[in-house]
Amino acid sequence: MSAKAATHRNCEWPLPQKPAKSYTFRAPFLRPKPDRKPMTIAAAFKYQNGILLTTDTQHTYPGMMKLSRPKLIQLDFPEHDAKIAIAIAGDVSFATMAAEDIERALPAKGFSQESVQNCIREVVLDTFQKHILPFNKMEYSFDLLCAVWTKAEGLQLFQTNQTSITVAKDYGLIGLGLYLAQFLSEPYYSAMKTRDEAFMFAVDTLRKVKAHVDGCGGNTDVLWLEDDGTWKKVWSLEVESTEQFSKDFGDMAEALVRVASDMSLEESEIDEYIEVLRGELHGIRILQRARLAKYANVLKTTQASMLRASEVLRKQKQ
Repeated sequence: MSAKAATHRNCEWPLPQKPAKSYTFRAPFLRPKPDRKPMTIAAAFKYQNGILLTTDTQHTYPGMMKLSRPKLIQLDFPEHDAKIAIAIAGDVSFATMAAEDIERALPAKGFSQESVQNCIREVVLDTFQKHILPFNKMEYSFDLLCAVWTKAEGLQLFQTNQTSITVAKDYGLIGLGLYLAQFLSEPYYSAMKTRDEAFMFAVDTLRKVKAHVDGCGGNTDVLWLEDDGTWKKVWSLEVESTEQFSKDFGDMAEALVRVASDMSLEESEIDEYIEVLRGELHGIRILQRARLAKYANVLKTTQASMLRASEVLRKQKQ
C-alpha cells in the first residue's frame, strides 16, 4: 500500500468529497410591487356646532416598512376670516403637496365656499394629471376630506374621490377602512349631537377599524372645527384614554350580549349578572375620570413649562 493511501486511511477526519450534484446560486425571489398602496382611514363627522376630523397615522410601504406620519393639515387665512382643515387618506407626500398648492392658490380666488370647492377641484385634478396619471402610478393616489369655514358662510364639508369633489351631507369616509367605518357609522350617527358624542364615536370607530383592517394602524389623530371658527387638535393622551375607555365598555357590552343570549340561565341569574356589570360600569367610569384628570394635570404642567421656556427665549433675544 502506498504512503499516500495509508495517510488517507488513518486520518481521523476524511477529506471532503466532491458533491455528486453541483448547485447554482439563484438570486432571492423579490415580491412584485402591488398595484395600489393601502390607503388607511380618515373620517369626518358633523355635529350640532361643528365638524370633527380623525385619521390614523400609519403610512405603509408594502413588503418594506411601516411609518407613523400625521395626516391632518390646518390652513389658516386670518386676513380672509377663513380656515380649512384637511384629512388625508392615500399617499401623504402627494396629498401634502396638493394642500400646499391649495394654500397658495386660494388668496387670489376668494374665500366663498364655492370658490374653495373649485380651487380644491382644480388643484387635485392638476396633481393627478401631472404627477400620477401620466406615469400610471395609481398607487400614489390620494383622497381628501376638507372642512371649510368662512366667517360669512360658516362650515361646509367636502370630500374628494380621486379627481372628483362633492359635498358630504352628514359624514365623510375615505381610505381602505371606509367600508368597515361605513358599517359602524350608519346605525348610530343620527344620535350624535354634541362634540363629546362625536369625539367618543370617532375614536371608537377608528379603534375598531385599526384592529380589523390591514393597512390601518398607529395612533389616532383628532381635530375639530366649529361654526364660530375655533379649532383644536386633541392631545394624544386624551385620545388614548378615550380609546381605552371605549375598549373597556365594548368588552362589557359583549359580555352582556353573551349572557343575555344564554337561554339556560334563570331570570334571577341574569339579574345578578346585571348587578355585577353595573359595578364594572361604575369602575370603568371612575378609571376614565382618573385618566382625564391625569391628562389635565400633564397638559397644565406642559403648558406652564412651554410658557417659561418662551419667556426665557424672549429675554435672551432682548
